[in-house]
Amino acid sequence: GNKGQVARLELALGLYCSSSEGTDPSSACDTVVRQVDLNLPEIQADTVGEVALRKALDAFAVLKEPLVVHDCGLCVAALGDWPGPYTKNANDKLGTEGLLKLLHGVTDRRARWDDTIVYVDRHGDAKVFGPEEVCETEDGPLSCFPRNRSYSGEISATPPLKWARFEGPERALGRVFVPTQFGLTECLADVSEEDYQRYRREAPSVWNEFARWWGRRGTEESAA
Repeated sequence: GNKGQVARLELALGLYCSSSEGTDPSSACDTVVRQVDLNLPEIQADTVGEVALRKALDAFAVLKEPLVVHDCGLCVAALGDWPGPYTKNANDKLGTEGLLKLLHGVTDRRARWDDTIVYVDRHGDAKVFGPEEVCETEDGPLSCFPRNRSYSGEISATPPLKWARFEGPERALGRVFVPTQFGLTECLADVSEEDYQRYRREAPSVWNEFARWWGRRGTEESAA
């Protein structure tokens, strides 16, 4: 995991765990979230969900304890939902300007995040939270059912004016995402801090979905 993902999970737990009022966000729901860095191979697959699930199961094979893995990809409608699971590579090789050049003159700028969280419990059973499908390995083979795949935003026609919030090549494509479904008209890199934090708290996300489920389910030490 990385520090940004740990902070995002702690934020969601703090929002949706009823036992977290007035407590340190790192212990919301009486759950300890800690970062674990593992050198795991990343498979090539057609969906982010498949990549995240394989990564989570491989991590469990090493750690032998409950864990959470998050992965995401940007899906652009005009590009056939590319880059999707190849977003990491596109961040490095295409970058912000490259994506804008690809979409130059394109009127359909719809985009969405293929965002996936995989939770593996102490028995090695996995539950997947994501926009494409929900999958579980509990009590048998992997079973999945489809989810809503609507586009929640669009790609800005121009590069952002501000970069501080989205520094680093790993966030090159995310800089120009405009969450129009949430009522915002600027890319996330440019919106005010108030709007950005409101978006993180209130916009539908796998982080919040997982935290709501976790709060209902009970407590167990988790690694992210």
